Amino acid sequence: MTKYKLHEVNKDEWDILWPKIAFSNMFQSWPYGEAKKYQGWKPYRYSIKDDHNHDVALVQVLENRIKYIGKYVGINRGPVYLDDPIKNPLSVEMQKSIWEAIQFQARLNKWLLIAWSPELFTSQNIFEIRSIIKPLKMNAWGSHRINLQRSEEMIFKSLKGKWRNLLRKSINNDSTIVEVNKYLDVKKLIDIYHDFTKLKGFKGIPPGFLHELYNKYSISDLIKVYKSVDNNDILLGFVFLVIHGDSATYLVGWSSQRGRALLVNYSLLWECVIYSKNKGIKWFDVGGLNANTPSGISHFKSGLNGEKYQNISTRYKIIL
Repeated sequence: MTKYKLHEVNKDEWDILWPKIAFSNMFQSWPYGEAKKYQGWKPYRYSIKDDHNHDVALVQVLENRIKYIGKYVGINRGPVYLDDPIKNPLSVEMQKSIWEAIQFQARLNKWLLIAWSPELFTSQNIFEIRSIIKPLKMNAWGSHRINLQRSEEMIFKSLKGKWRNLLRKSINNDSTIVEVNKYLDVKKLIDIYHDFTKLKGFKGIPPGFLHELYNKYSISDLIKVYKSVDNNDILLGFVFLVIHGDSATYLVGWSSQRGRALLVNYSLLWECVIYSKNKGIKWFDVGGLNANTPSGISHFKSGLNGEKYQNISTRYKIIL
């Protein structure tokens, strides 16, 4: 069986490998790790090499501390691989060997606990072993991805019929989509989003962390914010899009009561899809879609008719 090892990399090394990752995700991207420093996390980045010293994956590990106890880490949707794990699922042997390499690194770094939600899309589960503590029942990360390697016409035709018709109406209404570039304007939109999450009683992305995400991704022009306004420049809705490697993710969106009546959420999301395609991005992720997703949001995102994927749930391991 191939033995894998973790090799810590700097940003230059990461930037060489990251574009080669097949179907990347935001949580494993370098700017995301930088943004998590705001919440007290310390990022470690590694390439995963086989026994021929070939890179097969990247993993970002976020470290924190439990007072009086020690260090623990989280691995969110990682590692990410140079070969598409949806089209070509990892063998159980490879999964086990990579897990052993992560545990070996944990002992070197004196990590007490690992919380790991692997980027695995297979029913084969390597974690049903005594050394793993299973969490309480919860829905694992799942979403839909849109293949942007097709023509715009093909992507449009692949939309569900009702969604496509509502998009046409949205495009033809009396509204205009504008890119938001100034930080103070973005800050106002984040404040609106925060008020909306409180009003509706859901967690969403904390405003401080959303600010950090915007700041870290905007350095490399990897985040786009679009707003929809009427003829009097009154805000109808907005959307945040994050780009990470070969993929892009719909981060947050909002629309006013009038904006919903004008269906601006359809044209805003379509703007993100087409921008991503024109940028050469391969995959567009709707930003989470599973059994926990509220029915209205689930119905809206499902209308894009993307390819469904589902990860396994988080596993916890105490390192002895």
